[in-house]
Amino acid sequence: MSIPLEAVEYPWFRMISARESGSYEIQQGDIVENFSILSMIDPDDYPGTTLPLERLDLNLIVLSQSRDLNDGKIDRVVACSLHTLNDFPEDHPMARPGGLEQLRKGNLATFHLLNRCEVSGFERPFRIADFGGVHSIPVALVRKHLARSTHLRLMSPYREHLCQSFARFFMSAGLPADLPPFL
Repeated sequence: MSIPLEAVEYPWFRMISARESGSYEIQQGDIVENFSILSMIDPDDYPGTTLPLERLDLNLIVLSQSRDLNDGKIDRVVACSLHTLNDFPEDHPMARPGGLEQLRKGNLATFHLLNRCEVSGFERPFRIADFGGVHSIPVALVRKHLARSTHLRLMSPYREHLCQSFARFFMSAGLPADLPPFL
């Protein structure tokens, strides 16, 4: 006997407690909220600055493969910024009429729409992964940050869909001339 597909639930998010993390393994799809990073700034914008850095407090989502992170194959986490629609200016394509629908359809390649989260205590609006805001962060820093408190994790198959969008963003290539058709 088969179970109808519509009868199976596919939650978007799961709450991961620090205790549950045990060894604090980082997983693809982990949401890292209120994470501070240093970002380079243009020294011409801040005359007299000796170290052209600014501190940013960001919400991020992990894009790196879980097995690579936890098998010690990589020492940096690849993550991208997470935003809400309110983070974008009124003239941004997403803020215009029909913009959110274009995002939902995947027509804005730099971004990926995540569903709103309804996990008790972690309610969040729709969020937008920004592939133009990619960060490379030492694994140990992310692990320590996640070990401090409970966090959300994007669940399968939604995390794979996110990473597929990320791959499409980077793999797009335009050719100056295509091969001629075979007759």
